Amino acid sequence: MSYSEQVKEELCELSIKPMCCRKAFLSGLLLGAGSERHAVCVRIPASLAERAQSEIKRHFGRDCSCTSYTRGKQSGAEICFESFKCAAMIEGWDSTDCADFSSLFKCHGCAGAFLRGAFCAKGTVSDPATGSHLEIKCTTPSRARGLQAVLTAEGIAMGLLQRGSSVGVYIKNSQGVEDVLTLLGSSTMVFELLNKKIEREIRGNENRVTNCDTGNISKYVSAAIKQIAAIEKLERFGELDKLPDALRETAMLRQRHRNVSLGELAELHMPPISKSGLNHRLQKLIELAAELPD
Repeated sequence: MSYSEQVKEELCELSIKPMCCRKAFLSGLLLGAGSERHAVCVRIPASLAERAQSEIKRHFGRDCSCTSYTRGKQSGAEICFESFKCAAMIEGWDSTDCADFSSLFKCHGCAGAFLRGAFCAKGTVSDPATGSHLEIKCTTPSRARGLQAVLTAEGIAMGLLQRGSSVGVYIKNSQGVEDVLTLLGSSTMVFELLNKKIEREIRGNENRVTNCDTGNISKYVSAAIKQIAAIEKLERFGELDKLPDALRETAMLRQRHRNVSLGELAELHMPPISKSGLNHRLQKLIELAAELPD
């Protein structure tokens, strides 16, 4: 079983209780669907067929036909059903340059459920032992841009990638892949990814680690602790939301990614900023926190 299949297996076993999140998950599964008049057809992994049919019956009140398909190395289940409501939703995704999925989200968990369904249906992720690459394919550019917008709103920047007639979103750094899998709920595979990442870094940097200056490590850790403490203080006093957009972005990214280096943190900004620019922002946050009472 490939690493992608292991991730999907874990995600498929996660239960979703809120009805709005279950519909969001189903909508994610339908991300690659096509529609003609009232007919909707979608190809998904065979392991998801039974669950998809149940949710389609629940949310659209329709029975489905389900047949297996094989195309080259790909195989799975093709599900077809008739639903004016579902067909209209799918056609609406392609009626603009950027599909708007926001109407699907009724609670804070809906976006993650939608993205989980999209990844289970159309996603791949490389084995962390060989590299860092996560991708979700879409059938149209508008759906890809809409998916990109959902991820951006969740604090994850992913690029667009054209592959033949399909287009998708992708990310190629280990921290980004970890963030996406965490958002999807794949905690077990995230830990495995982290373990493999650590093993790879230890093997690749054995000499550097041996000769590392302990004083520099302590200095870095001390600075990170000071930055996070300042941000938490600003948040306690209700000052975080009053900050300029640039400072607030840096504060939120530092809170979310506490263990990354300054270089990695700078790359996570949209658009990426320089390390010197990042240092200036972090110092400003510390100065603003210092002005507040203890």
